[in-house]
Amino acid sequence: MTTTFAPARAGAAYDVAATSLLKARALTAERCPIGRPKVGLLSRDKIVAAALDMVDGIGADKFSIYKLAKQLGVTSQSIYHYFSNREELLIAVGSLVLDEVKGPRQATDAPWEVWLESAAMAYYRGLRLHPKAMSLLIDRRTHPAPPSLFEAALRRMTEAGIAPERGLILVDALSALALSWVGYDNAGTSKDRFNGLNAADFPVLDSARSVRMDERSRFGVAVRGLITGFRHLEDTAPDC
Repeated sequence: MTTTFAPARAGAAYDVAATSLLKARALTAERCPIGRPKVGLLSRDKIVAAALDMVDGIGADKFSIYKLAKQLGVTSQSIYHYFSNREELLIAVGSLVLDEVKGPRQATDAPWEVWLESAAMAYYRGLRLHPKAMSLLIDRRTHPAPPSLFEAALRRMTEAGIAPERGLILVDALSALALSWVGYDNAGTSKDRFNGLNAADFPVLDSARSVRMDERSRFGVAVRGLITGFRHLEDTAPDC
């Protein structure tokens, strides 16, 4: 006699297996949702902050949207939804660096020379937080210093009788000095630029290099020199 129960038992086993598989897939989908970025939902600000963090680590020249997308756990296309290209994103990174620059510590009623020196030092401290981003401020369309810093400096100098177009020369010089100083210090060059120098042939230079100063102090001397020299030029300039 031929039995008809085996197919029924096989079908029941198949139904149980299929149900278990569906439950396993549902559980996996709940734990590991497809396409969800590691940092949560993307936004323009999150992308720029992550890009700056990457630039701080590997430098702007090695930065790529592909690397950033991989770090964030998304596709490159997800980033291109917010930025049209790498250049636009790096400009935003440069702007973020400037946004983090703190204002001067001097009171608002301080003489313009004192206030400007304090502003230059604050700018220098802010740039040193992201030394590998200096090329973005020099090479990109991002202005190398916050416009608010320029406006505040020129207003104080104008109130002291200095023509704004001449004051802008000094502020530009201080901005360029800070950028180049931080960039040079980050270039990995030897601190002893005159290693192997023959002291007998260059006694004055050898004496100068033997005096050790930290970079912040050296920058401060340069800033005061620029401001003092400019003030002297203004004081001795003939009246038109």
